[in-house]
Amino acid sequence: MTAPRKANPSTTSHCDLRPPPSPISSLNYSHPNPPPHTLAPIPVGANGTETVAVPDNGFYRLYGYKWFSSASDANIALTLARIVQNPEMSKAENGLTMFCVETRNSQGQLNNIQMVKLKNKLGTRGLPTAELLLDGCVAYKMSQEGRGIASISHMLNTTRVHNSLTSVGYMRKILLLSRDYSRKRVAFGKTLSEIPLHMRVLSNIEVEIRASSIPNIIKVKTKQTTVSDVSAAKPKAGFAPNPAP
Repeated sequence: MTAPRKANPSTTSHCDLRPPPSPISSLNYSHPNPPPHTLAPIPVGANGTETVAVPDNGFYRLYGYKWFSSASDANIALTLARIVQNPEMSKAENGLTMFCVETRNSQGQLNNIQMVKLKNKLGTRGLPTAELLLDGCVAYKMSQEGRGIASISHMLNTTRVHNSLTSVGYMRKILLLSRDYSRKRVAFGKTLSEIPLHMRVLSNIEVEIRASSIPNIIKVKTKQTTVSDVSAAKPKAGFAPNPAP
């Protein structure tokens, strides 16, 4: 942390001292709820994906650059792409579609996937995150065209629930170990479990763990309801693995 310094002429002589623009950019009223068909897609997040999928005899070939690919050493991956008729088309008017990709073919070779670089990240390094170049990667359509984000969200929600449950589980594990230690560690002629201040600290941790468990219970209950609704729908036909690359 650094302390602020006073401005002096040598540092402010080249500053732009013009007054800030008016916060009012228009005098025309914009309706807060415009009709959905008048809204243009926002090119942020997953919607900015430029990977394209070209139909090829019952499956698709993906072309593009994946800047962030989690668990890049997995055998199967879900990804998003825009369906086009040829790989020269870098954009498509329709939305994103979800595809299933086997990272390697039956011979064990990469499925037209090039590992460009690994991300230097914090967190679990045993789960490699990489930048990938897809050059004709064989893939199978797993959602309705344009419904990719809605479809892949089920997988994303599952991983988020697992991460949250894991965090609370480790909190509970550490607390149990601490309680066991408090019954055995002797200080000032008594065990830690007999010292009120120590037990107050453990009690505060117990409250935090229970409070953290409540959102997980709600999320799991909500997800069970969603899975039940999806399971009631007619299942789709499977796909044949390992086509000829």
